[in-house]
Amino acid sequence: MQRNQSVKVLVADDSMVSRKFIRSLLEQHLFQVIEADDGIAALETLNENPDITLLITDYNMPRLDGFGLIIKVREQKSREELAIIGLSSDGDESLSARFIKNGANDFLQKPFVHEEFHCRVLTTLDALDMVTRLWEQANLDYLTNVFNRRYFFNLYEEKLNLIAQKKGVLALALLDIDFFKQVNDTYGHDVGDEVLIEFAKRLQHSFSQHFTVARIGGEEFVVGFKGLNVEKAYTLLDRFRMQLEVTPIATSKGSIDITVSTGVSEFSCDENVDELLNRADIGLYDAKASGRNVVCIAEGKPQKTF
Repeated sequence: MQRNQSVKVLVADDSMVSRKFIRSLLEQHLFQVIEADDGIAALETLNENPDITLLITDYNMPRLDGFGLIIKVREQKSREELAIIGLSSDGDESLSARFIKNGANDFLQKPFVHEEFHCRVLTTLDALDMVTRLWEQANLDYLTNVFNRRYFFNLYEEKLNLIAQKKGVLALALLDIDFFKQVNDTYGHDVGDEVLIEFAKRLQHSFSQHFTVARIGGEEFVVGFKGLNVEKAYTLLDRFRMQLEVTPIATSKGSIDITVSTGVSEFSCDENVDELLNRADIGLYDAKASGRNVVCIAEGKPQKTF
């Protein structure tokens, strides 16, 4: 019931009586319910509310029926992103298979027993939750909750091909927390974890709205700046570096001053992710050799804003 309070459900049915009945069943279990009176209205509602988790749609509707609605929805969202349950009072026994073939997660024949309706809804959402948890385990860093190395590499192998085809730009930054081993040695690994978590939060706050943040191992993080050249990425990274330098990280053992060294490189059309990351690593090496707490453009001179 606690989970249900944050779950938005869209009910698409041209019958007001049917919509209100299904709404009442869902609200008994504390779901947030939105209504649509046909398939077109349902599509518009989904576009306006991308956080809808479950669509319950009738088969017979004007303008766009349940099949047409599901087909259009599945062009944008997979079964893992949005669950769909089809409903119909039609006596056609093939409807169940056709609904699922067209992209529904489940189907329920009207009229239905209330308990069966609740079971189908909860089972569908439980399956969606399980898929989400499996995806998170495979793609998110277990400690900081940013993307992990695997996700980043898989994503950017695809992105680099598209960027090369469209002659776009991309900069990649490799960030390493300065003297992180000393934090672990002085305060313990639990405090080191607190520093990593807070550092990742600050990276996400600064960059994740438009760019991709990932932890690739230990105290090393990477940020992909799709659409930015190396000079623009450098400006953002140096601003982050300065903010980090003057804002200590609060931990269970007190505030700790943290700085970061960064190498940044720009994508060349004949590179893969490994090669681009290796060039950023050259910039990171230069940053450390220059005394740390600096942003260096790969194969260029160390640069720092004073």
